[in-house]
Amino acid sequence: MKNLIINIILIFIFSSQFSNSIENKILFKVNNEIITSIDVFNEISYLKALNKKTENLDEKTIIEISKNSIIREKIKEIGIIKETENIIINDDFLNNALKNVYSNLNLNSIDEFENYLKKYDLNLEFVKNKLSIEIAWNELIVAKFRSRISIDKNKIINEVKKQDQMKINEFLLSEIFFNVKNKSNINDKFNEIEKDIQSKGFDNAVLIHSKSNTVSNNGSIGWINENSLNKNIRSKISSLKIDQHTKPITIPGGFLILALKDKRIINKEINVNEEVEKLIRYRTNKQYNQFSNIYFKRIEKDIAINEL
Repeated sequence: MKNLIINIILIFIFSSQFSNSIENKILFKVNNEIITSIDVFNEISYLKALNKKTENLDEKTIIEISKNSIIREKIKEIGIIKETENIIINDDFLNNALKNVYSNLNLNSIDEFENYLKKYDLNLEFVKNKLSIEIAWNELIVAKFRSRISIDKNKIINEVKKQDQMKINEFLLSEIFFNVKNKSNINDKFNEIEKDIQSKGFDNAVLIHSKSNTVSNNGSIGWINENSLNKNIRSKISSLKIDQHTKPITIPGGFLILALKDKRIINKEINVNEEVEKLIRYRTNKQYNQFSNIYFKRIEKDIAINEL
């Protein structure tokens, strides 16, 4: 099915050089949701608008990324609708999300953002809808798993107090989270990802393979204090050089590949309260992300994706 869809869309790409319109052909269904060639083209435009790195990818790769992106979004939407009839998002949440998006593009206002989107034949409502699904998904995960978040504040306080004033290693990390239906296929999947990392770069391999919420940010999870990491992950990261990555690490819900983008040593006097709050936020978000991956995988198993 994958090759057929890509070949159909490539035909449209070349024919569109001679036409201002693209035939809207039904390509596949996610359960009862119909996905058309126009949907895929809009997704391509959206990805290119928000992530300049995608413009350097070959057409087959960007089509595959766009198709997978649509499928991920539809699976999340199905999961949300199972729990609630309508997706209603607080305006303040949505406006903050929009501001984060256009600020990352070095734009200063919503008006500038709207004009920017026109270059890609997109409108603001299209972006709002996609952000609303992400926000609703995150709210769903928090509602379902809040009671299962386990944070030992006293333990964190003791960890921070031991640091006092010292040199601290920090790592700038990016991730690829993936899963496989059969664990015996893990090596095949890793080899496939490794091939794309070598030929297209880690950031683009994120777009192709990762199922984490960090996909929209090229897999970046930012600067991480080494004391925030568990011993297993810390030992694997510490042995890496800049731009190297780990082999798959087993975590709840799947497997994680971490890339070391940069590292630094900082001298700082520890503000215990600030560091404790930072660690609590980091570990809370990490647990929510793991629950999100697990719940996504649970929904995905019951989803039918069919060529039409």
